[in-house]
Amino acid sequence: MIEVASLHIYPIKSCRSTDLERLQCDARGPVHDRRLMIVDKAGKFITQRTETRLSQVSVRREQDRLTLAGPGIESLTTTIENGPLRPVEVWRHRGGAHAISPDADRWLSDFLRQDVALVGCPENMHRLANPDWATQTTPISFVDGYPILILSEASVDDLNSRLKTPVEAMRFRPNILLRGCAPFAEDGWKTIRIGDAVIDILKPCDRCSVVSIDPASGNTSKEPLRTLATFRKSPAGILFGQNSATRQPATLRTGDPVEVLETRRADDVPADFRIR
Repeated sequence: MIEVASLHIYPIKSCRSTDLERLQCDARGPVHDRRLMIVDKAGKFITQRTETRLSQVSVRREQDRLTLAGPGIESLTTTIENGPLRPVEVWRHRGGAHAISPDADRWLSDFLRQDVALVGCPENMHRLANPDWATQTTPISFVDGYPILILSEASVDDLNSRLKTPVEAMRFRPNILLRGCAPFAEDGWKTIRIGDAVIDILKPCDRCSVVSIDPASGNTSKEPLRTLATFRKSPAGILFGQNSATRQPATLRTGDPVEVLETRRADDVPADFRIR
């Protein structure tokens, strides 16, 4: 039986995960998932691609309270406020985002040794998943492109069987980690049901350099991308995990069974996203 092994959100884009027993999804995806983001003085988003130390920032969000912790710095608990809007940029999106907390701005600036600010996603932010892939109009938060990432333990185990030093599943930042299926079974799914959620599997996730950052140390290496490239490479990039979206607000729980409602035909995936 395929079931949910674990559930995760990332309250601040590119920082560490929060593990959940129950995951609530609204129109933008998992509640509190990447609804906060760090920006530089110009308002441009910051991720582990340029600041690997973000992999060591632990985040706990409880309603309007936010706790930040990291190595070499005293932890901070502050109140989340929807302050004035300021212009921000995340990939091709440009718009307004709320100031969140001057204390969080100072803490993150001290930790990263540069002037940064923490901003929040406005409820009316107009940012959508790529309509070429999404099956309906799908609003998103500060995620890279899609509301949910699904991955299976079996796929991670298959990768680890090829690596000298295994990596944890969280290296790939899934929201939903599944168990009980064959390796890369998720490649062939089109629609699944988990709990009361109907989930569309939209597109394979092409991986960036973030997966080569060790969350424990912030150090980078050539793995696991080098090994993934030997068996998961497509013209569009190295594929691992599936970008997805729920069709309606829903609640998922660890241990929930997974029902595959529709499988994907080979010609459902554009040629650029076919593994060669």
